[in-house]
Amino acid sequence: MSDPIILALDPSSTNMGWCIGGKHMSDPIILALDPSSTNVGWCVGQGDQYIASGVFKPVGKGATQRVMAIVEWADAVIIERDPDLIALEEPMGSHANLKTDRLLARVYGNLECLGILRGIEVKPYHPSTVKKTGFHKKSLVLTAAYIGKSDIGQDEADAVGVWTAALNEMRAVAILLLTQSQREG
Repeated sequence: MSDPIILALDPSSTNMGWCIGGKHMSDPIILALDPSSTNVGWCVGQGDQYIASGVFKPVGKGATQRVMAIVEWADAVIIERDPDLIALEEPMGSHANLKTDRLLARVYGNLECLGILRGIEVKPYHPSTVKKTGFHKKSLVLTAAYIGKSDIGQDEADAVGVWTAALNEMRAVAILLLTQSQREG
C-alpha cells in the first residue's frame, strides 16, 4: 500500500506544503495519465496550477510496438517534467473484448512499473472518482475552459480529471488533518 498524499500544515507557522510518500515539498509536480493503447491523455500540474496537457498517440501497428512507444514516451516525459506523483486512471476492465482489457492492463501496468522504477509515488484513481471531479470525456467544454483551452479531446479531458482527483484527495486529507490538529490543540 502506498503512503498517503497529504497537505502538511505546520501549526507553528502559516507555512503549508504537500507531503507525498513521506517527502515534503511546497508544490509537487503531478503527472496525470489516462492510459490507453491508442491515445494516452496526459496532464501536468504543479500543486493546483495547471501547466500543460495533451494526447500521445503511439505509432505502430502491433500492440507490443504501441506499448513500447507509450513507455518510451512516458519515460521521456518523466525525465523532462520530474514529477513527484504519477496519477493513473485505473482501467475499468469492462470492454466487450477481453483482448482489449488485457492490452489496457499491459499499458497501465507498464506505466505503473515505470514510475516505481523511477522512484516516483504512483497513485491509481478509479474512473468514478475522476468523473466526480466534473472534468472528463463527457464534459469537454467545461474541462477545456478550466484549463484555458478552446478545445480538447476525450482522453485529454480524462487526464485533467485524474489530475483534479489527485488534488481533491490531497485537499480532503489536509482538511481532515487540520480538523484533527485543531481538536487536539
